[in-house]
Amino acid sequence: MPEIKINISNELYQEILQRYRVEGYKSPEEYVLKIIERALREKPSEEVSRLERKFMDLFNKYSSKVDELGQRMSQLTDEIDDLREKYRSLEERLEEIRKAVEREKEEAQKITVKKPSVEHVEREASQPVKKTAIEVLKEQKIMFESSISSKIRDRDSFFRRLERDGAKILRLKNERVAVDPDFWREFVNKLSNIHDDNISVVRNMLSKEEYKLFEKLKESDMLIYSAVNKRWEVFEE
Repeated sequence: MPEIKINISNELYQEILQRYRVEGYKSPEEYVLKIIERALREKPSEEVSRLERKFMDLFNKYSSKVDELGQRMSQLTDEIDDLREKYRSLEERLEEIRKAVEREKEEAQKITVKKPSVEHVEREASQPVKKTAIEVLKEQKIMFESSISSKIRDRDSFFRRLERDGAKILRLKNERVAVDPDFWREFVNKLSNIHDDNISVVRNMLSKEEYKLFEKLKESDMLIYSAVNKRWEVFEE
């Protein structure tokens, strides 16, 4: 017999467990199957179906144009943000060089032996450039929106840029979280190997950063312990 597997929230699962006996079914699976069969038998009228198709055709016609316009605006916003970041970085480097030249002029007025000012300027110019957001995320592993809200004004563009550069973006109930993709894969794999729903056991098996992410996902109903599979399962968007 063909088999279909679906992921449901823990609350819905508990409600099914409570109802299937009350309504006289032998198992939760039989109860869910009957619900699906009833829903499939309740066919909409031909007129309703025709109106639905007409509405969806009209909706799809305009929504595709809106989506395309939104994508273009989002792309343009990202490009403008990149240009601003490059311009700001260039201004900072030019300011550093200007200050270096001014210091050399002041030192040249003194009767002391100094290294050639050109070498000093080159040394100043060779300093490491400012790290990008994705490079910082690679080091920190996780960025919670709540922890950067006071530092980043346009957080929508910030998270879009991280996602475009390969970061895993999780949209929780109250905030977004950027996760390094390698760290995310290791985190999900580690959770799948924890076969105990005891929180103390989970805390001991995860690092500090991993456990904080674990709590946030659990609060947002994106992580539950499957009593059937005997492991923690993550529900991604």
